[in-house]
Amino acid sequence: MTAPQDNPFQTPAAPLQDNSSAAPGEPLFRLAAAGIATFFGTPIAGSWVIAQNLKRLNRPQEVQKAWLVGIGITVLIFILSWFLPDNFPAAPINIAAVFAMHQYAKQNTAGSTKKPCSCSGPVRARPPASNFASCRPISR
Repeated sequence: MTAPQDNPFQTPAAPLQDNSSAAPGEPLFRLAAAGIATFFGTPIAGSWVIAQNLKRLNRPQEVQKAWLVGIGITVLIFILSWFLPDNFPAAPINIAAVFAMHQYAKQNTAGSTKKPCSCSGPVRARPPASNFASCRPISR
């Protein structure tokens, strides 16, 4: 067993791929997906959706800005909630965060996600995590 082909336990030679980044030409998320991800997650989840769309639109220079906006809004919510009274309802803050992320997505990717065309490819309805979360029963 000196040659690699004689070893049955030898792993096959395969090129390494980075599956964490979105490739151009993949389906885009709808504008509402940023709001949905923000509602069920945080503005950071909404910025993930926006960052995926920007990667798929071949605009990597704007991805970092999308992440910073999501993190900034989340930090702003934490700071704001620190100074609000305990009996203040959370709904206005959540609605404002969803609206802010939806508007940010509209501002950055609106022309490409409204209609599928040859330049942007098909449009995906929801992020995979929200598909999983909506189909999985909650068990205790």
